[in-house]
Amino acid sequence: MHLSDTHLDRSGGPDADGADGTAALRRLLAELGHLHDLDAVVVTGDVADDGSQEAYARARGLLSDYAGRRGADVFYTTGNHDDRAADEDEMREVIEKLGPATAIRN
Repeated sequence: MHLSDTHLDRSGGPDADGADGTAALRRLLAELGHLHDLDAVVVTGDVADDGSQEAYARARGLLSDYAGRRGADVFYTTGNHDDRAADEDEMREVIEKLGPATAIRN
């Protein structure tokens, strides 16, 4: 399964424009609950909208739970919003905490 641009943020709720990445991801995973034969969940870019540890922890929790119940691994790539971390070493550490990771750069 391929997901992209989850844009979770520190608050875990609606942003100033009313967008709620956490609620959207929860709804999506609930709607895809019928999928059981998955090898992997691949999340390509913009896991977090604000690059916060809270957003990455929430993403890992939601996606690892969903994939784990299906015996699937989760793989992440970074996007332009994920690059808001202070420096490249910090970003690498954050993504590695999410699980198996491949960073793709232009």
